[in-house]
Amino acid sequence: MDTVRNSPRELKRRSEEVARRARAIIEKQLHLAGRAGNFDFELRDDVLIVRGTVPSFYLKQVLQNALKNLEGVRWIDNQVTVAVADGQNGRDNALT
Repeated sequence: MDTVRNSPRELKRRSEEVARRARAIIEKQLHLAGRAGNFDFELRDDVLIVRGTVPSFYLKQVLQNALKNLEGVRWIDNQVTVAVADGQNGRDNALT
């Protein structure tokens, strides 16, 4: 067992590096450029947890697609919220 690789310090450094690379990828996306600071990233056991808010479900999917091949990430837990113009979250309000 590699105790250095699994130390809390190494895990934090690795998480910060993955977050840095994720932000760089987001900035290269046409529809997400300038929004990288709107997201928080947390790496847990090769799962990248992404939190933040975007104005449309489409952008939530663009974000996830952009990050899908990020090195060192096995799975993306996309917890990004969709906030529509009326201030509601992404729930379907068509019948109300």
